[in-house]
Amino acid sequence: MPQCELVIDDRGRKCGRRTDVERIMVRGPGFTIPEPRLVCGRCRGEERPPVVAPPRDDPRPACPVCGKQRASRTGVCYNCRMALVWHARTYPDRIPRRGTVSRQALEAIDPRAAAFLKQGPIILRMQAALRNTASSDGR
Repeated sequence: MPQCELVIDDRGRKCGRRTDVERIMVRGPGFTIPEPRLVCGRCRGEERPPVVAPPRDDPRPACPVCGKQRASRTGVCYNCRMALVWHARTYPDRIPRRGTVSRQALEAIDPRAAAFLKQGPIILRMQAALRNTASSDGR
């Protein structure tokens, strides 16, 4: 398949794209005879519709904490899980405050999957403490 022959920089390099190549007449500095060259659509300045990937049909639900990414096997996405793990590692004796990503991830994470995390015992202890405080508050 032919390549685009249009010069794109001052070093004399050519574009070299292989799609949408058509022959056009070029009149340039130093020569006055129209010269046929193969030029691609981008070098001709044609508008191309943006290529957008089709939406994927992912069976995994969205993360219940942030809603931006897909939930992993733990029930929350990687970023929210890492926020919870960081909190468990930094403050192992403190339950995260209400409204934080760590607190929402603590409430949404699957206890069976959390048991296999590196900070799993701390996370399970925080979940148990959270359930105890919720039941004593009458919620």
